[in-house]
Amino acid sequence: MKILHITDAAAGGVLSSISALARSQAADPRYEKVALRYTPRSDSPGHEAIAEIMGPGVELERWSATPRFAVAGLARGLLAELRRDWDVIHLHSSRAGFLARVFATVLPTRALLVYSPHGFAFNQIEFSPRAARMFLTMERLALRGGRDLVLVSGSEAAVAKQKLPGSRTAVLPNAVDDVAFAPADRQPSSHDGPLEVVHVGRILTQKRPEHFARIAAKAAQEHPGRFSFTWIGDGDRSLLADCQDITITGWLTSDGIRRHLSRASILLFTSAAEGMPISLLEAASMGVPTVGADVIGVRDLIDHGVDGMLFDTVDEGVAALSELTDDERRGRLAAAARARVERDHSQADLADRSLRIYCDFIAPEPAVRQTSAADSPHLNGENPTETLAVTDTGRRSV
Repeated sequence: MKILHITDAAAGGVLSSISALARSQAADPRYEKVALRYTPRSDSPGHEAIAEIMGPGVELERWSATPRFAVAGLARGLLAELRRDWDVIHLHSSRAGFLARVFATVLPTRALLVYSPHGFAFNQIEFSPRAARMFLTMERLALRGGRDLVLVSGSEAAVAKQKLPGSRTAVLPNAVDDVAFAPADRQPSSHDGPLEVVHVGRILTQKRPEHFARIAAKAAQEHPGRFSFTWIGDGDRSLLADCQDITITGWLTSDGIRRHLSRASILLFTSAAEGMPISLLEAASMGVPTVGADVIGVRDLIDHGVDGMLFDTVDEGVAALSELTDDERRGRLAAAARARVERDHSQADLADRSLRIYCDFIAPEPAVRQTSAADSPHLNGENPTETLAVTDTGRRSV
């Protein structure tokens, strides 16, 4: 199988998700060729750094040198690649997903087009209600050129089922390197010092940094000296102005993020919605328990009180942090979070799971059949031990 990945969001969690998938496919002999074409974002790593992330097995091409010409480069590149001999073109992020499928309505392609939004644009709070409605309309129009969606979480798939009638959906949960992000590397806060509470990601409205700042300020007031707060990343620092005692690291490499996570005690994840956050998976893999907002993509990774804590309000966030000042409770949640990553989000079988999804989209079963979890591991993205039903529409349901 020859597969081409395309994105206009070559940064952050999207880049991590694509690189994990592409590397695992390139290492699988059933994939004849694996390639990535991309346009850079303002916070994208340099081309050489992306090449190193992808590894030698993934053919890499950049379609524009700067974000300024990203749309033109993306359009030209898509028009060329749709004519070429690919078996699957996997589109990542909203712009690439929309343009490619619109072009496909007038430019037939032999390739299977599949689309992973990594968080639908119409669900992002940084856009106005009017813009959100426009993005939803665009997603519905694009279904005419390709209706096969590969979602990274069960709750994201539920949104697609509700908002995008006619789409065919499969769930391929994000995966992380649970060897590189291992608890053995941790050097957590000492019993005598403050517990370091971190967030990982860009400082932008979608991540709700004002919630992080308010929780930090209130927790510091209720528990003087018990916590320290760090935002790992950079962006609009004014959004953290509600608390002056937050350390901001600025942009870090993957190694830098790993070093900071090795010292962290708790991940406080305040995002308004996600596809499935890589940073939360990396923290969980390292044995850092999460206090996370009960939203799309986050709730898929946390069983409240078992491997993390969920919250809706600032007061609930502070209360959850207070509960995790108990070392034993924090340790139990951390161990359970690590076990969840090893069970459901390892990169070991990522190539196989993606291949099964592509093949099901190419040739869906003519009638409903029951498939054991051993035959199709993890496709439901929720509970890999439950039986899946593959229907004649290509949808997967428990």
